[in-house]
Amino acid sequence: MESKRIILLSGDTGKTLFPLTNGVRREQFLKLLTDKEGNRESLFQRTYAQICAENPGAQVIVAASESQVDSIRGQLGEDVEITIVPEGGNVPHDIEIPGIGSWKALIGKTESSGNVTQENTQNTLIINELEVPLVALGTKDLVIAASPDGILVSDINASAESGPVFDKVESVRPRYEERRWGEYTVLAQKEHCLVKHLLIKAGKAISLQTHAYRDEVWVITSGEGTFTLDDETRTVMAGDVLKIMRGQKHKIAGISDLHFTEVQLGEKFDESDIIRLDYSQLS
Repeated sequence: MESKRIILLSGDTGKTLFPLTNGVRREQFLKLLTDKEGNRESLFQRTYAQICAENPGAQVIVAASESQVDSIRGQLGEDVEITIVPEGGNVPHDIEIPGIGSWKALIGKTESSGNVTQENTQNTLIINELEVPLVALGTKDLVIAASPDGILVSDINASAESGPVFDKVESVRPRYEERRWGEYTVLAQKEHCLVKHLLIKAGKAISLQTHAYRDEVWVITSGEGTFTLDDETRTVMAGDVLKIMRGQKHKIAGISDLHFTEVQLGEKFDESDIIRLDYSQLS
């Protein structure tokens, strides 16, 4: 007897929860909810887990656009079954992940998080994804959110109608993105230079790749990993400085959680200058 088949649609959302949502980061993947153990989880993770618990043995297939694949695998693992649908398109499905819709909808459903200090505040939600402290004193009925992509300070009621305003916010590129191998944050960008902080999770790796229009310098700041440059592979750790010239094949994998700063020097800093040669996720 064939197992039950459930199509779960993960739709495309705009910047409804700016500045946490951006061109690649959707609201359903934001870890704003809390599970029974007190751990942060996303609406996507919660919905998927509920479907699996209510339908034991069922084949659950996630229908999503190509740009969501890294977020899905990063939150559910490499084994989750995904079918690709066009960006903004629709397909026959059994269940659609509900949208959050606005910051106002989160009041009472999540708590302030991050490097936050609140004194004498009323009905104030603060989400701080930056390392710098965020302090609120005597505020009332406010939503305050800070991320590498921007800062929001809004009356709670006004936040419910602010979607069109968020869509007008100009951004050259997302400054924070989660990938299946970890995450990155853009620290600075000039005409011929881009600086990032990257986290490669233990047991994960970026693809073997080359660049045609940029050189890179990586400074390992914590953790341990394996680094491949052309035909040589070696172990790297905090303090190591790695230089990659354009055209050289390179790859890095995390033995433990691996943090490093990447300085790109050249003419192109986007995905169009990444020539992927393989995508093995195992170190």
